[in-house]
Amino acid sequence: MRLVSPNTNLPAGMRARHRGAKTYYFYDLGGKPRKELSLGTDYVEAVRKWSELEKSKTMPAPIVTFDTAANGYVADVLPTKSPRTRSDNVKELDSVRQIRCASTNATSTGATNWRSSRARRRRSCGLPWWASWPQ
Repeated sequence: MRLVSPNTNLPAGMRARHRGAKTYYFYDLGGKPRKELSLGTDYVEAVRKWSELEKSKTMPAPIVTFDTAANGYVADVLPTKSPRTRSDNVKELDSVRQIRCASTNATSTGATNWRSSRARRRRSCGLPWWASWPQ
């Protein structure tokens, strides 16, 4: 049976080595044979160094804007559509871009008001054919 580690206060990837009365802290770099980077003997300073090493290891996520996504859609997906669908999608994208430029707090109701035809309004919202009839 495996013994429970006495160092449960350490973050993942940080190791403590007890040598006499002193405790040395290391950053686990992994690999075979195991490689470790010394973080020192002070616990607080070792955790600070560990957090800097962990932060530099992760890549920041790219920021995706609506324009980036729309341009990717036009470049990748739109050419695979039929000509009529392409023209409708281009018109709808233009109207959505106008809405996004006019207001940062655009609602779906505002988006449907920009559509030119009743059928397009209905299609863009995913409503049945009779939902666009006037009351």
